[in-house]
Amino acid sequence: MKKLIILLVCLLSATSYAGWDNDKPANNRVWNLAAGDIRDNWDALEAVLGVDLADVSSTGPIEVFNVQNTAYAATGDGTTDDTALIQAAIDAAELVKGTVYFPPPSVRYRITAELNINTANVTVTGLGLGATIRQETWGLAAFSVRADDIWIDGLVIETVESRTSITNATFDSLANGLRTSNAGVYIANSERTRLTNLKIFGFVAGIRPRGETDNSTLNEGLIINNVYIETVDQGIIPRQQKGMIINNVQVANYELSQTSDPAHALYFIGQSGILNTDCIISNVTTWDGTDGVAFQVKFSDNCTFDNLTANNTPGLLILVEEVSDCTFTNIVGTSQTDTGGTIAKVHITGQTARRNRISGVTVDNSMPGNVFLNILDQSGTNDDNVIENALLTDSAASDSTECMNLRGTRSVMRNIRINCTDIARKIINMSDGTDCVLDGVQAENAQGTDTFTIQGTATSAKIFYNAELLNLSDSLTISDSGTTTFIIDESDILKVTTVNLTAVNIQNLAATQIELVSAPGANLYLEFVSAVLILDKGAVAYDDASGDGNMVIKYVNGSGAAVSQDIEADGFIDAAADNITNAIPKKDAIVLASASVNKALVLDNDGGEYTTGNGVMRIKITTRTQRSLGL
Repeated sequence: MKKLIILLVCLLSATSYAGWDNDKPANNRVWNLAAGDIRDNWDALEAVLGVDLADVSSTGPIEVFNVQNTAYAATGDGTTDDTALIQAAIDAAELVKGTVYFPPPSVRYRITAELNINTANVTVTGLGLGATIRQETWGLAAFSVRADDIWIDGLVIETVESRTSITNATFDSLANGLRTSNAGVYIANSERTRLTNLKIFGFVAGIRPRGETDNSTLNEGLIINNVYIETVDQGIIPRQQKGMIINNVQVANYELSQTSDPAHALYFIGQSGILNTDCIISNVTTWDGTDGVAFQVKFSDNCTFDNLTANNTPGLLILVEEVSDCTFTNIVGTSQTDTGGTIAKVHITGQTARRNRISGVTVDNSMPGNVFLNILDQSGTNDDNVIENALLTDSAASDSTECMNLRGTRSVMRNIRINCTDIARKIINMSDGTDCVLDGVQAENAQGTDTFTIQGTATSAKIFYNAELLNLSDSLTISDSGTTTFIIDESDILKVTTVNLTAVNIQNLAATQIELVSAPGANLYLEFVSAVLILDKGAVAYDDASGDGNMVIKYVNGSGAAVSQDIEADGFIDAAADNITNAIPKKDAIVLASASVNKALVLDNDGGEYTTGNGVMRIKITTRTQRSLGL
């Protein structure tokens, strides 16, 4: 009768799957889904059939082996050693590709050795987190899996120290191995493994996937989704991964306790010789780390990281050793702690970090350990790395801290906004960089005590920056320490300069031109874009007695080349009312380099002087600064 009942259960669960029998179907995923239907609807099936499935085993198409069945008699009382009894149920299931069922115990299932699964196509289920398995021998796994197509679902797994719990776990391992060892879950040399809906407490590492120990192979296609990890040294340590996907992971209270390496929430370490490659990591949140960096990436290539958030942790993100062509977006650190000057918030360092892009960084309400943003060339070659769209706000630095370091070769920092207090040293240090780019940096409330904010010290270092975006306290200036070559590129910046003219200036404009924009410096010239002239006529209007007193904007002086069309005086300067007029660039103006490079722009009166008036004028002139390409 019991065999008939379980056969009915299996048939009810498999009504949508035709043509299946004791053998594995062509698509083993169908078999897994059918078994899943049984687990998900167990209580409903018991009610419909009017039987208690807690004491039922089966020899039907899907055979279910209840570990509390009289054939195995696991007690689940938390005292009796159930290891051999549960292993017997697993061994029986392996013979027929069956399902091992753990009904809710009175306390928990106590084991003292690893439960071994060595044959493919076995399902282990606890049916909705109702069953807890406790490994009483520290250092051993609860399950040691060395087979393909294994599904472990709906169990809570604890260690003897109650440091580890894996809840609502689904592991779909399709090659050689899933086990726990010094980690909540240890995966070795496996393909297309799934870890979903986990809770892991304790251990040196929450999840530690890797390939062969001789570094000859990769893990491929690992998926980690919806995982909570707490009180570990390292949250997740992926090594030798290809095509890995991590999504929606939370790591809390990671701390250094048993390893020589600093603690990390995500230690994406890779392996020298076999890199992590083509992986996607998204939506990882961590908080309350007491040491190390929240996210560290090492030996990795062509990976994507998105939405990484660290709260109340020492460091945020660090790239170290052989990290190339990786993209990091939406990286957030809040309330990060001071670590005594050892850890940067965002740090690219080590050897051969190349072509990495970090975009969308927010560091808020934080104390630095070293610097906030850092691209450092340290005993290696760091080329073509980019940090862009970063916001540093409501943060304070210490006496030994810079806000940003920009080094390496062709390194770029772009669109950086700094709103920090108590920056006691350099805001930006560009020492030892070659052909680096600093593009679009705005600093607010940076009240440093030193007399410089941007500094470089290396001979032949070339720094490009949009200086006009800098908004600093009056005490901060730009310094090259006498050796660095700073090349200012403001070609994309529209600069608006305001000049006020008195009545005396206006009446003597033909003889004494008024400088509107000062000379930009060697190898630079001013591109005139437009100007607005605003006249407040005063009590007496001006008289253009000569009738030809048109104004014009020129280089250098009254003899210089014109860059604007004539600004008509009639109806403007001599009007008996307040007036506004616009100046536009001169059409097809061709100017010799000698007459324009490093030359000021002035306002001139091309005709006779204006007389009698007492009004004033305000001019707002818009320019860009261009490089002369060595002319």
